Amino acid sequence: MKKFVSLIVIFCTIALAIVPVSALANDSEYEVYVNNKLMKSEYPPISHNNAVYVPLWSLLGQLNMSAKDYSGVLRINHPYRTLLVKADQNMMTYFGRNMDIQYTRLEYPIITKDYVMYVPLVFLGDYLDMKIAYGENGRIDITSADLS
Repeated sequence: MKKFVSLIVIFCTIALAIVPVSALANDSEYEVYVNNKLMKSEYPPISHNNAVYVPLWSLLGQLNMSAKDYSGVLRINHPYRTLLVKADQNMMTYFGRNMDIQYTRLEYPIITKDYVMYVPLVFLGDYLDMKIAYGENGRIDITSADLS
């Protein structure tokens, strides 16, 4: 009888350890495609404050975009502007083609979650000139010109 109880305890312990890991593996209801290629990332898209966010570094890497972190301020280089943004802040500074300085308040700022920077899809359309299309079954298509 003791062996049977021990086996049940061991089985329950293993089951409790496996279930949370498998739940995290497919934590998102969205599938993101960048220029018709599935975005590969360790981190799934998330929903936050009625907006969909994607992992920023994964997206920039897939697009071969130039970006650099300067003590918490992210500099994103775009062919027509340079963006300076800090995660979890709703203010952004950017420089236009003629290096004219602009300040703007972001309705949906870049956020961090579990040490990962996430960018809202609306930001991609507004400041990085990307096209966002929502498809069936949670598919999101991000289309961009060559920004490398």
